[in-house]
Amino acid sequence: MADQFLEDGGTEFFFEESTEESGLNITPMVDVIFILLVFFLCVSQLKSGQLKVVLPKVDKSPEIVSADKKKPIVVQMSAGGKIAIGDQVFTDFSPIKAALAKLVKEKGEDHPVSIECDEKVTMGRTSRVFALMMNAGFRKVSLPVNEEGQ
Repeated sequence: MADQFLEDGGTEFFFEESTEESGLNITPMVDVIFILLVFFLCVSQLKSGQLKVVLPKVDKSPEIVSADKKKPIVVQMSAGGKIAIGDQVFTDFSPIKAALAKLVKEKGEDHPVSIECDEKVTMGRTSRVFALMMNAGFRKVSLPVNEEGQ
């Protein structure tokens, strides 16, 4: 930096121009935002259940309100014959009994259970799963449906 004295006694400063670009490098910030976006997209996909289930439609569904506000155990039944309880998928009824017994011990018999059946699942299979839930010890079992137009 060089300075010169002016006629009025002031000083004038001369700055040499830098060849480097000055500014904020936003590449790492964009990388972090992209990674967060991918993370939240993946997590949001995990929130949906294991099986693709199309609930049957009714004119008006009753509102089910749990007094204890516990998140229900979700049991899903697909039209293809698969049954998902949490993150476990079953193709046969026999191993379900052991899984339900374990859940009753962990969660308790007053924990709510929601059986989500595809609209193409027969009433016989639905009744059988409902009976397995009740026989395992669960007392708060519900069958959710969609209202017409949803």
